[in-house]
Amino acid sequence: MKSKKTPVYLYDLENTILQYRGRKEFFKKKGIEWTEQQYGEIEATKIYAQAIVEGLRDGAITVVVLPTARESLKCNQEKGILNIVYSAGMNKEIEAALNASNLLPYIDSWVSTFDLNLTKYKTENNFLLLYKKLLQKGKEIQAYFDDDEINLLATKNAAKQILNESGKKINIYLINPSGTMKSYINKTTENK
Repeated sequence: MKSKKTPVYLYDLENTILQYRGRKEFFKKKGIEWTEQQYGEIEATKIYAQAIVEGLRDGAITVVVLPTARESLKCNQEKGILNIVYSAGMNKEIEAALNASNLLPYIDSWVSTFDLNLTKYKTENNFLLLYKKLLQKGKEIQAYFDDDEINLLATKNAAKQILNESGKKINIYLINPSGTMKSYINKTTENK
């Protein structure tokens, strides 16, 4: 008899459950330039992450929790669903943002893409690797939430492979520009 896996909802961090305020101003003050060309560069990301941590600690950067995020995460926990953050940020940045937002009590753990493959990108292979690692621990991803369509495409491709190999469906949701999550969370829980 197969043992039942603990359900997991996987969340991107920024623009999915929270947003930073004051980051651009703080970076400018510190002389940190962040460009799209630096996206994915490990050294640039380390500098970026350290600046976020410092800005949050000093109060120059603040965090706003998106509408319904806290309530949705709390509801998931009450139903026995694990909330895991899957982010392209560095671990220290993720932890600092969750602390600053007071969301840490609702997050069971977090995974940085750097933990999976030393890359900032959320690739199809990274998602498959994370899915397999969680399965080995008796946990199973049932839903993924992100605001970035490129990340969702990689996840969709991985989810198709998982469905074809195991018959397990992963619900994938694009968080809209207003940051509201209510309709996406309700749709996911209704599929249970």
